Amino acid sequence: MEESLQLPVPGALEGHSSLRSQSRQKVKAFGRPGIEPRWTHGDKDGVGTAYAAASRIWFTLWNGIITEVYYPTVDHPQIRDLQCLITDGKTFFHEEKRDLKSICERLSGNSLGYRYTNTDSESRYSIIKEIITNPHLACILQHVQLVGDEAFISKLRLYMLCAPHLQVGGWSNNGYVIRVAGRKILMAEKAGVWLALGLTLQFSRASCGYVGRSDGWTDLAGNFQMDWEFDQASDGNIALMGEVDLGGKREFTVGLAFGDTEHCAITTLFQALGIPFKEHLKRYTEQWDRTSAHRLPLEKFSSDNGNLYHSSFSLLMSHEDKSYPGALIASLSIPWGEAKGDADNGGYHLVWTRDLVGSASAMLAAGDRITPLRSLIYLVASQQEDGGFAQNFWIDGGPYWRGIQLDEVALPILLAWQLQREGALQDFDPYPMILKAAAYLIRHGPVTEQERWEEASGYSPSTLASNIAALIVAAWFARERGDYAVATMLEEYADFLECHIEAWTVTTEGALVPGIQRHYVRILPEDVDNPNPLEDPNSKVLEIKNQPAGSQDSFPARDIVDAGFLQLARYGIRRPDDPVIVDSLKVIDAVLKVNTPVGPVWRRYNHDGYGQREDGGPYVGWGKGRAWPLLTGERGHFELSAGRDVKPFIRAMEGFASTTGLLPEQVWDEPDRPVAYMFLGRPTGSAMPLMWAHAEYIKLLRSVSDNRVFDMIPEVAERYLGDRKARQLFEIWKPNRQARTVKRGYTLRIQVPVPFHLHWSANEWQSVEDNPSSTPVLGFHFVDIPTSAAQQAPIRFTFYWVVENRWEDRDYMVAIE
Repeated sequence: MEESLQLPVPGALEGHSSLRSQSRQKVKAFGRPGIEPRWTHGDKDGVGTAYAAASRIWFTLWNGIITEVYYPTVDHPQIRDLQCLITDGKTFFHEEKRDLKSICERLSGNSLGYRYTNTDSESRYSIIKEIITNPHLACILQHVQLVGDEAFISKLRLYMLCAPHLQVGGWSNNGYVIRVAGRKILMAEKAGVWLALGLTLQFSRASCGYVGRSDGWTDLAGNFQMDWEFDQASDGNIALMGEVDLGGKREFTVGLAFGDTEHCAITTLFQALGIPFKEHLKRYTEQWDRTSAHRLPLEKFSSDNGNLYHSSFSLLMSHEDKSYPGALIASLSIPWGEAKGDADNGGYHLVWTRDLVGSASAMLAAGDRITPLRSLIYLVASQQEDGGFAQNFWIDGGPYWRGIQLDEVALPILLAWQLQREGALQDFDPYPMILKAAAYLIRHGPVTEQERWEEASGYSPSTLASNIAALIVAAWFARERGDYAVATMLEEYADFLECHIEAWTVTTEGALVPGIQRHYVRILPEDVDNPNPLEDPNSKVLEIKNQPAGSQDSFPARDIVDAGFLQLARYGIRRPDDPVIVDSLKVIDAVLKVNTPVGPVWRRYNHDGYGQREDGGPYVGWGKGRAWPLLTGERGHFELSAGRDVKPFIRAMEGFASTTGLLPEQVWDEPDRPVAYMFLGRPTGSAMPLMWAHAEYIKLLRSVSDNRVFDMIPEVAERYLGDRKARQLFEIWKPNRQARTVKRGYTLRIQVPVPFHLHWSANEWQSVEDNPSSTPVLGFHFVDIPTSAAQQAPIRFTFYWVVENRWEDRDYMVAIE
């Protein structure tokens, strides 16, 4: 039986001066700084953390081993991997992740604890590992059993190998071996973060060295012997290794602890190892079981007895930070990390507002009313002064990439509405955030610098859908407060967007499917800095990112499609049987749909370059976009709104999940390529788990339960699917989008962020009108010019700027269409 850690020196941790014993001169490793560091694979077998906020540590698993460990926040990976090395000292050397066959299982239905069974190719021995975190401390616990024929395993030598990547990077790490209370401890440090690795047994020998030069893996691979024992390896890409003194025992616990000081890390390690693993596991499991107490019984609508539902719920919870409540990251993974180094320190362990809102909304759909409110409050605190949100950001609010995505500004408004609908806002008031975000949408739209795929600017159907829905929701909040002028302006701007959807995003000259010329495009490309856009989906050219050097990267925008238009039906802006939507479905099914053994799945858009390469290699700058399971969920929502059977889409998403209940970002969409470990319908090397996909699955179950799409907004549907005659039709001219034409019968609104007088004529200056701009609403001033059905002459106008006391030095013209 395993024993807990026994300290031979009572009180040895009471003072820092007694921590370390120096018995000999330190031996420094050679080969600094080591080879260039890399992260590891992004398609995880499992991710885990304790539910308790005190345990500020997360782990990930891949191919039989622990990979990135995050501490003290969910966006800071601190190691590359931790694994066993095995040799008989004479004839072979095995590395767990490369040489053993691995089976991964969840330890229970709710908890994020895992069991690995790693077996050598000849079935001579297995290493069985149960992996959790300490329920209350920053320590990963890995209970290890060595099993097999005793005559064989008694000859084995077992080593623990750890590759620190402290402070989100492999360079500049410092490693050393120390003795504490009579025990060898492997340590690493960088910029104030400390790592301590130890066992309930002893390390008989220990060393640290530079990766690829003097590390333990290089040592053993040479002659199956541990010849080097270095005490120190400074300022490089390092690895730590210790030989486990089995002493006839076949099980022990490994602890990997972190702290802000050396003393803290060592104390945490010893405290965690001082209690038997089974007691930790019991508390760890109890914590996670308590989270399911208020979870809705949506498993009855699944096809796998709730396996993916239960794991999805726990996974969404696990991706919340414990120092910044409500901060939900996109994924505990670095896609294609094996090809990425210190320069790619973001990965997916960042906050994307779009992914956060999806996760929070899904948790609300599953019955959790607390976490989504925390997330809304976190977003309010993260909102920028101008009302926008960074493209993505570290959990402390610091921007990572700095693009502008208008859907990410709209979605927090929709989350606030969902919480209000569910009666879950409690005493929190989101109205100031809503007003700032809505004003931002009006000021910067309708062109978005990036759509939801983060690669193109222009008029996007999915972005327009989220913006229209958010503005109508914001108007609802304003009317509830008695801010009727604000509500009216928000609704009228939403109406302006809505009545231009087809003009901006539907081609009439499509050539992808014979007989279907009219369909939605992925995006009508336009530069956000162009105030005079040519809004013609038939003529514009779209540049597509992530293409190999020298290959075609520009295509007619009319022939690039995605399924983003489904968001128009999702929110209640267009009917599922709208003729353009019906035709567009035929196009994306012909161009983007992939049939797999478990069901249908769709690629993002044609000519996508973000994905596994043709030969199965990782995406590095370019590749081929693969199929995304979350799009199967989105299609399921659409089919529900159309009154059709959703079960095939639920089954498909469950089929795309791993046995441990993780959904990938992308799956392989071609015939099997075993040499590259790529199989049709199975994960590629991109992110797994992707919280966006898990959120979509949970919301699909809730939508089936309610027999209506969870994200459907009745106020939006009532406005755009009901009687439309009462609504005024708008064309809006503003400095960043100077309309070229206005349709007869529309109202032309001249909208500027400062006060003005408008000097204008509708009959070539034969007569003129002078109108002062309106009282400001949301910081905007405007003048409305009605047009009649008989209008022929263009509208010509100029400005008198009130504050500057001057006339504009030019005239403007809007033609009658």
